Amino acid sequence: MLNGTDLGAAIKTAIEKKIASGAVASQAAIARHFNVKPPSIHDWIKKGSISKDKLPELWRYFSDVAGPEHWGLKAWPDMGTVRAERKGLPTQPWPFPSTPEADVHALPAADIQLLDAILAGAMKAILSRATPSKSIAQQVLIASGLSETPKKKIRETKK
Repeated sequence: MLNGTDLGAAIKTAIEKKIASGAVASQAAIARHFNVKPPSIHDWIKKGSISKDKLPELWRYFSDVAGPEHWGLKAWPDMGTVRAERKGLPTQPWPFPSTPEADVHALPAADIQLLDAILAGAMKAILSRATPSKSIAQQVLIASGLSETPKKKIRETKK
């Protein structure tokens, strides 16, 4: 695992790649994602210091542009289980029995982001108790901000 100025340089490169990919518009948008102010991102880059509890999310967020080797890791750590055990929380089994966990982890980063958007939309639809006049699929698409069917979006990301 990188640290100090090496970690700062890795963060800077990951930010540049993320912005260049079009996945995010600016460093300020990245700061919003991490619930910090833009000067904190500047400190991460300059000093290479970031709260250890933010590392798993840092790796996840930039996984579409930076693999584990970018951060000086041989492989991704098991972020969910490790975090739960560190905090003394019970580990939870995979909650989606019809979707194998290994299949999800094998997806490319772009498909994982799409799946995340769909799941977030489903959660919004469920939690808002959306009107029963629309199918749950329509409610999910609306709530997730997807204007096209997920299958079409997935096909487009594979091109």
